[in-house]
Formats: sequence, C-alpha cells, structure tokens
Amino acid sequence: MILAYGVSWSLLLIGSEMSNQKHVIEIVPPEYQQIREEYEFVNYQCPVCNGQGHFLPCQVGHDEWETTECDYCGGSGRVKAKIEIKWSPDYDSTIYNIE
Repeated sequence: MILAYGVSWSLLLIGSEMSNQKHVIEIVPPEYQQIREEYEFVNYQCPVCNGQGHFLPCQVGHDEWETTECDYCGGSGRVKAKIEIKWSPDYDSTIYNIE
C-alpha cells in the first residue's frame, strides 16, 4: 500500500482466468491546507478494442483491407484514469457533527 498526500492506494491482483488491475483509494483529508490533489493510474487495457488499438480489418475492395483505429484509446490499446480531489468546507454536514 502506498500513502501519499493523504490518499492511499494499493494494487490488488485478483486470481481468475485473467489478472485484473484494480486500485483502491482511501480518501483522508491532508494535515496541511492542500486544496487540490491529482492522481493518475496508467496502463489499463482498453475495454473497447481489448488492447489491440484497432478493430479487425474490413475488406473495402478487391485485395484491399482497411483497419479502423479505436477512438477510445486513440490506437494505443491502453487507457489511463485521472482522478482529481478538491477539498472545500462542508457547511452542510456541520449540523450533524459527522466524524
């Protein structure tokens, strides 16, 4: 488990037919006055093209084949997640004294 700037995450590999990459985020307010935090999780297989970056070639003419690039991953076969946390005062829950 990695702890950085008030947020911790860990990589869990679940055993099944194929390995899955999962990140668990524990959100904890930072001890200093940091308003914004950004995290980036990379190297996920594209769920649309299954990591191929394109789709199967289609015949467009006699001996002419054309592949279609995946729009979701831009042809890379990989996608990433960008997570942004913005801290602000919580005026709504102060009446409930939530801790």
